[in-house]
Amino acid sequence: MAGNRALAAAYLTLPVVSYFKATGVPMPDPADDTTTLAAAFLIGVSAKWISDILFEMIVRKFRPAAED
Repeated sequence: MAGNRALAAAYLTLPVVSYFKATGVPMPDPADDTTTLAAAFLIGVSAKWISDILFEMIVRKFRPAAED
């Protein structure tokens, strides 16, 4: 699962930062890597939450019913 977060952060960071710049979202100096690193962190964390939620939904759907 960690690989999914890394792939999401790697492939989505620069497009997200470019989109924010194009839409006029106020950001720090573009030459500063802090913006890119912060975006990578947020994308990675979001990917982790999304994958955790999806995995939990799949597990609940296919888990055998508990016998009482």
